[in-house]
Amino acid sequence: MRHERSLDALNFFLADVRQGLGPYLAIYLLTERHWAEDRIGFVMTIATLSGLVAQTPAGALTDVSHAKRGIIIVAALVVTGASILLPFTSSPLFSLPDRKRRPTRRQPFSGRRSPRSL
Repeated sequence: MRHERSLDALNFFLADVRQGLGPYLAIYLLTERHWAEDRIGFVMTIATLSGLVAQTPAGALTDVSHAKRGIIIVAALVVTGASILLPFTSSPLFSLPDRKRRPTRRQPFSGRRSPRSL
């Protein structure tokens, strides 16, 4: 019974970290790094797909390993370390300049005065 409660608590807190980090990262990239919304979405999609691809091999490794706690500790430390280092990173991978955005369509009345302003 004690092991089940410990596993439930671990799942609860790791899910909280996983779900809380994504929105924080998106806001950080938007406000501090001035990324465009489409680039943030693209990076978040890559992160989600990478997690899906890595989930099965990581689960198989954990199943055959006798050091399950060690795997969990190392994974949690990697996520924590990456989160702490992110604000201090100036790598081109994380700070690519935004491309110039062209207007997608013209405003129908741009340059004209409205009848009320005459």
